[in-house]
Amino acid sequence: LPWKRHVGLVTRAALRLILSCYTQRDPRAWHFVRNSHGKPAIPEHDAGAAIRFSLSHSDSLIGLAVTATHDVGVDVEDATRADVGDVVAIARRFFTAAEAQSVEACAPALRRHRFLECWTLKEAYLKALGTGLRAPLAQASFAWQDGERLSVTFDPALPERAASWRLHSAMVPARAQVATA
Repeated sequence: LPWKRHVGLVTRAALRLILSCYTQRDPRAWHFVRNSHGKPAIPEHDAGAAIRFSLSHSDSLIGLAVTATHDVGVDVEDATRADVGDVVAIARRFFTAAEAQSVEACAPALRRHRFLECWTLKEAYLKALGTGLRAPLAQASFAWQDGERLSVTFDPALPERAASWRLHSAMVPARAQVATA
């Protein structure tokens, strides 16, 4: 099998097995639908519809977040990939001005990490909303106080409030940047 197809099969099998751990349902019995933006979900009429999940994969890495109570988003990016490009230029184009400045202000050796940290947080948040990258990346702006503590500011046109979101970002040692929302 081509590598991407193999990762896709493993991802779908893992999703079915993990969802079945929550419900005692046979993994083969799960059915999925996609919302208008393409995000997979359990159909509303399904007895397991209270379960929310989010999938992400990057090369051979797979991220899966599952919750029984809230919408959830996950993003994983392979931090070892060489083809990311000029992270400062990408940040200037897609991030808020403050986020791009945060990336640029880092020591050159740390810029890629800050870029991936911000990118995965944005993508996890947009996946939790169910829109994915079809929504503007600038509608949520992430900032780090003292280089560590994370805060988020939402576009005033959005009904979102920072207090209602739980955001987490972590580096899997020397391998991947992962974020959940």
